[in-house]
Amino acid sequence: MSNEQVKVAILDMELLNISTPEMIDSCYYSELRYTTNMSMVFIPQETETKEQKETRSTRTVAALANTFGSNNVQYNAEKDQFSVIARKKSIAISSNKGRDWKFINIDGAQRLILEKVLPKEIVERELDYN
Repeated sequence: MSNEQVKVAILDMELLNISTPEMIDSCYYSELRYTTNMSMVFIPQETETKEQKETRSTRTVAALANTFGSNNVQYNAEKDQFSVIARKKSIAISSNKGRDWKFINIDGAQRLILEKVLPKEIVERELDYN
């Protein structure tokens, strides 16, 4: 993420589960579930008023909570710092017998794209039971 107004740091990542690879057509597919802990700090703007900061902070908390769940978002007003635990799912794909893998994050909002690059059974299973 490249934004001069906010600093994002990935604090750690924990791999929760990797499924046994399954072969569909000529590729192997495996599901990965993981969490990432992130920190976001907004750089104070000289022209930002106290009310604007409060509005920005409230909207940011709401947006992050909508994306990651309210129990996964914390805000430290003193530091203007947001802490987020992102729970994610990806599909690993290998077309050369598992030697090299490419990863696609699973996001229901991108169903049309996923349907173009993944087999139908993977898309249905991953999005319908997300």
